[in-house]
Amino acid sequence: MPVRFLSFAAALLVASAGVAQTPSFGIAAVSQVDPGRAGSSTYGDVWGYVAPDGTEYALLAGRGTGLSILDVTGAPAAPAVEVGFLPRIAGASDAKDVKVIGRYAYLVNERGPMQIVDLADPTNPVQVGTLDVQPGTSGGGAHNVAVNGDFLYVTGGRTSGNAGLRIYSVAADPTAPTFVGEFRPTHFSTLYYHDFEVRGTMGLGPGIYGDGVDVLDLSDPANPTLVSTFNYPGSGAHNTCLSEDGQTVYVGDEIGAAGNWTRVFDISDPTDVEFVTDLIVDANAVVHNCYVRGSLLYIAHYTEGLQVYDVTTPTAPVRVAAYDTYAPTGYGTRGAWTAYPYLPSGKVLVSDLQSGLFVIELEAGVVASASAPEAGMALTVAPNPAAGAATVTVSLGEAARVALDVMDVLGRRVTGVDAHDRTAGTHALAVSLDSLPAGVYIVRLTLDGRAAGVQTLSLAR
Repeated sequence: MPVRFLSFAAALLVASAGVAQTPSFGIAAVSQVDPGRAGSSTYGDVWGYVAPDGTEYALLAGRGTGLSILDVTGAPAAPAVEVGFLPRIAGASDAKDVKVIGRYAYLVNERGPMQIVDLADPTNPVQVGTLDVQPGTSGGGAHNVAVNGDFLYVTGGRTSGNAGLRIYSVAADPTAPTFVGEFRPTHFSTLYYHDFEVRGTMGLGPGIYGDGVDVLDLSDPANPTLVSTFNYPGSGAHNTCLSEDGQTVYVGDEIGAAGNWTRVFDISDPTDVEFVTDLIVDANAVVHNCYVRGSLLYIAHYTEGLQVYDVTTPTAPVRVAAYDTYAPTGYGTRGAWTAYPYLPSGKVLVSDLQSGLFVIELEAGVVASASAPEAGMALTVAPNPAAGAATVTVSLGEAARVALDVMDVLGRRVTGVDAHDRTAGTHALAVSLDSLPAGVYIVRLTLDGRAAGVQTLSLAR
């Protein structure tokens, strides 16, 4: 397979060949690998998977081929290594998106059924099921799948007549998802959600064809209801990503008439969402997917590559790092597709449509400045990996009101310890994990309402 490894100095030289962009900065190391094979043309989504032994993998959707499994444990000191591959199912086309629940990957095809992949042995991924997400629709498929707990949220597809939101449960059998409910945005001209995001019981569905963003109440998955819709002139809302506190939402615009950049909204009141500001890397460039981890916002910005913002103040982001994955000149929908920042190691996975997988490490100062601990505070988690429970030990330099959140890799709270006043000294906080599937979680400590420390927790079963 074609492999390209870039030292950071060489990477900066490649980045300088890009277009009208600030040179790469805030980056410690980069490596890149193209697992291209016959029939491969471009790449789609990338997602992460951490095996029970701690090995980190990238799951890369080859739009013309299928799903590549790459070991990124040694990257970016060395390129990632493709250790497994699953071809797209016969009759399907355009493997576009992939997500993970437990040890199962869910690979979406734009045409054809979703493929369900067992990652028990990443070197031998096995298709253990399929899911027809547009039953009875010829050529039906999906554009995206979001995950939250034991639910799949499926949107998009080339046939738009049934392409609102469809919700499936994998609680009983991850290999055979059960249809739970749906929501069709009949107030949209196209009935179409291009993407979807879930935080707790709130869902966000962007209508890319000028329809704005729906806010849904998902407290009853069998009967999602509309809370509100927010929009802006000339919109082409492609996707959303929420700040960790859920008060701010970043909306990427891919095809709108008023500028294809990121817009920031205050969503503290979901019934009255307010525009705050624009994030413009280059007014001529097109933005794509974004995700938030901690106080860093990661944007895959097509020809502008990876863009990273410090969102400690969510409504006033500050750009702290950038790396151009796309060397040729020109703009448009080429280059960086998705940035996945949730691996325990802190590595950032970036899929590039033309070049495959980039594994990027941020400078230590960038990460530290966005997650500096409180003075006199220490946070540890044990055991790690954990099974049914874990103990979080917090050392405080002074008295504070302490709360603990355990979040999944998309920043959604799944359990924790409610806020209580604690004295200066050391406190052991027990956290039950019995109801959670295996995977990687983020443990966040807040002191007096301020984020004060973050640790990564691996949960094995």
